[in-house]
Amino acid sequence: MENVDRKLEERVWQRVAGREPPEIQPPRRDNLKPLILEAQLNAAAYRALALQLIGKPWENLRRMETESMKMAQSLRGICILRGESVKLAPVPQPREQPRKGLEKCFRRARMLWEEMDRRCADPEFAPVYLRLRQLAQEHCASAAELLGKLE
Repeated sequence: MENVDRKLEERVWQRVAGREPPEIQPPRRDNLKPLILEAQLNAAAYRALALQLIGKPWENLRRMETESMKMAQSLRGICILRGESVKLAPVPQPREQPRKGLEKCFRRARMLWEEMDRRCADPEFAPVYLRLRQLAQEHCASAAELLGKLE
C-alpha cells in the first residue's frame, strides 16, 4: 500500500510542479529488539533469584518474572503489528549473588521505564507503552524494596 501511495505522489509532483518530487523519508521505527532482550534478561534473573530466596520475596520475584515475560511478549506483539519479525530467543539463567542480581534488575527496569516513557507519545501504541512503563516502574520499586530486605 505504501509503495502505491509513494508512486502516486511522485506522479502528482511531476505533473503539478514539473519537477522532481521531494525526498520522502519512511517513518522511523525504533528497534525494540534490545528492549525485548532486557525484559527477558530480567525475567531470567527474577527466576534465578526466586530459586535462591524463600518466603515472601519468592512470591514477588515469581510475579515479577511473569510480568517481565509479558513485557517482552507485548514488545514482540508491537513488532508483529508493525510487520517486523522478532523471535524470543532463550536467555541463559544468571548465576549471581542475590544482591548483585537485584542491582542489575533494578538498573534494567529503570532503563525500560525510561524507554517506555519516551515512547508513550506514539499515537498507535501509547496504551501499551503506558502499561509497560507502569510495570517497569513497579519493578524498580520492588527491586529496591527487596534489596533493602537483604541487608
